[in-house]
Amino acid sequence: MADLTAQQIREMQIKRYILGVDPILPDVAKLESRPFIYAMDTDTQNGVQLASGQAANLQIQIDDGSYFLVEQIHIISGLKTVSMDKALVQITDTTTSRAWSDQPVPLRDIAGRGDAPKYLSDPNLLRPTSTLNVQITNNTGSSAAFYAALIGRKIIGLSEAQANIMLRRLWFTYVMNLPSGLGASAVDTQAQVKIYNESDFILKKLSAQQMISAWAAASGGALSDEIMVMLRDTTADRNFMNQKLPLRLIAGQYAGAVTSVANSWAGGSPETLKKPALIRRNGILAGFFDNKSTTAVTGPVNLTCEGIRVFDQA
Repeated sequence: MADLTAQQIREMQIKRYILGVDPILPDVAKLESRPFIYAMDTDTQNGVQLASGQAANLQIQIDDGSYFLVEQIHIISGLKTVSMDKALVQITDTTTSRAWSDQPVPLRDIAGRGDAPKYLSDPNLLRPTSTLNVQITNNTGSSAAFYAALIGRKIIGLSEAQANIMLRRLWFTYVMNLPSGLGASAVDTQAQVKIYNESDFILKKLSAQQMISAWAAASGGALSDEIMVMLRDTTADRNFMNQKLPLRLIAGQYAGAVTSVANSWAGGSPETLKKPALIRRNGILAGFFDNKSTTAVTGPVNLTCEGIRVFDQA
């Protein structure tokens, strides 16, 4: 086989990056970079105080001196009980008007807390002077202070052409929402997400903090208390498994309550697909859920599908 030309090698590198094979472009990896942490612009000594049920928009402002590559997201509340994780989060890059999820995501499916790190499957690039909006809704049942931080690196000397290539890929989370939850002994409760028409989606990770926590409190099933699930790409007419499986076999969580004992919780990680799944734009990913217990799972509850959106252009 003839040697590849420099242009062919470059095109291959770009394709590997955009499809999420490589976390960063080789020429960008050679640039000078500096580890850095951005916090929200409010008084971080006291956090953002939210009453139960209250939502607030936190602003994270990127400096004007360099691009910033977001590699980790961490959000904590000041509570020390298992209710500390009960919040919803939606993050939006107001500079590009791109949200990082199709709807608010359970806190421990979108953010870590330091001891249970949240690494983005594929880092997101933010332009100099970008503003990141982090909307947090407090569902803990009591007032709480929230703190947020982005961990990553400043990239020195990144060109506009390089940035435009990197912005053709966006780390993203689709939320498969069951707004009414799962009734006791429910069978074939369906939920679905529709993939946006501007981009294909490459599914890499599955998380389900809310349903795993609900399983921990469930009881009364004749054979088990598991939540069973089948995932299907209905547009491509393709199942992702040969039969319904317990949700805990195929989904994880970054952290959350796993027992009903006060002040007990655990770190964890999402289920990562070694071979990511491609779901085309306008496609529909459907989930079919059974509740084997006689304990109703009150809604809304979610299965979060994490991966990357792949755009034709930045």
